Amino acid sequence: MRPFPVKFLMFVVTSMMLLASSLHAPASVKTKGLFEAVAECAANKKLRSDNPGEVMVRIGEIYQLIALNSQTPTHYQVIIPNAPVTTNRWVAAECGVIALDDAGMAAKIEVPKPKPQPQPQTQILQPAESVGEIENLLALSWLPTFCLSEDGKRARECKRLRPSDVYATQFSIHGLWPNDLDDKALYPCYCHLDRPLKCNARRKAFSSIDISKDLRNELQTKMPGIQSGFLHRHEWTKHGTCYEKYNTNASKGADAQEYYRDTVLMLDQVNDSIVAELFQKNVGKFLSDDAIYGAFDKAFGQGASDKVFIDCKRHNGERYISELFIGLGGEITPDSDIAPLIKASPSRYDYTNKTSCKSGRVTAVR
Repeated sequence: MRPFPVKFLMFVVTSMMLLASSLHAPASVKTKGLFEAVAECAANKKLRSDNPGEVMVRIGEIYQLIALNSQTPTHYQVIIPNAPVTTNRWVAAECGVIALDDAGMAAKIEVPKPKPQPQPQTQILQPAESVGEIENLLALSWLPTFCLSEDGKRARECKRLRPSDVYATQFSIHGLWPNDLDDKALYPCYCHLDRPLKCNARRKAFSSIDISKDLRNELQTKMPGIQSGFLHRHEWTKHGTCYEKYNTNASKGADAQEYYRDTVLMLDQVNDSIVAELFQKNVGKFLSDDAIYGAFDKAFGQGASDKVFIDCKRHNGERYISELFIGLGGEITPDSDIAPLIKASPSRYDYTNKTSCKSGRVTAVR
C-alpha cells in the first residue's frame, strides 16, 4: 500500500484542527437594543483585537447593539457609524450598559456589571462664572419627528410607537434645563461635579436615579425616552443636578423626584392647552410659526409667543417640527401656573442666537 503524501496528511490534520476549534468556538447571540458607553474603550473588528482606524466608544454615547458574544457576555457587538473597514465592532462588556428590545431575552442574559468609574464629588464649589438668577428652559419634543432620525429609528420608544399611543399626538419631555436666559450660552450643567460646566460638555450619566414607581410609570408616556433606559438618567445628570442649585430658599437642592414632578407639571399644562390642540388638529399637515405663536398668546397671555423657540428637522428634503423650547422665569412649585412663569422669562432673542423655524410639518406616526 502506497503511503499518503505528506501534503495530504498535513491538509487532513489542519482540517481536523479547524473543525475542532469551530465546534468549541462560542457562537454570538444576535439581538437588538442599545449600548451606552460608560468608559472610553476600543471598538474592535475581532473580539479582542484588530481595530482599523483606532476606533473608540465615547462616554455617554449611545450605539445600536446587534449581538452578544454569548449568553454570559464578555463583549457586545455594536454599530459604529462611519467606522473604517466594518461598522460592526466588538466592545468589552465592562465598558457600558445595555437595554435589550426583547424582554424575554433580557431575563436570560447574565449581564456583567460595567467597569467601575470614579465617583464625582457631590459638593459643588464656586460656579465657573457668574450665572445671575437661574431660570429654566422647558424642552418639549414631538416624538414622531425624533423617530424619523437615525437615532430615533434605534430607540425602543420609536420601535413601539403606534398612532393610538398618547405620545403620538402630544408633546413629551426632552428636559427642563436650568439656565441664565439672559445669556445665549446654555449654562450651567453637571452641577454634581466640583464646579458646573458649560452644557456643550459631555459626561457619563448616573447609572440609576431615585424616583418613585408611580412617577416612573407616568414618565413612560410623558417622557417616552425612559423606555430606552437612558434619557431620564442623562437629563437628571446633565440638567437636573443644577435644578434650584443656586436658590437660597427652603427648596434649594431639589432631588430627582421633585425635578421630574415639576417638569411633568409644566408639560401637562402645555398638553392641556390650545397649543397641543392646534398640533393635534394638524397632524400630517404644515403649521406656520404665526399659528403656533398665536396659540401661545391665546393660551398663556399676550407676549408668551416671544418666549418660545420652534425647532425643525429636515427629513428627505422636507421640514418637520421637532421641538418647542419655552422660557420660564421664577421658581416652579407644586401649584405653579405656567403662564406667569412664561411671562417672567426673557425672550428667545435673549437666550439663543438661532432663528426659530418659520414652518414645518406636524409628523404623523407611520
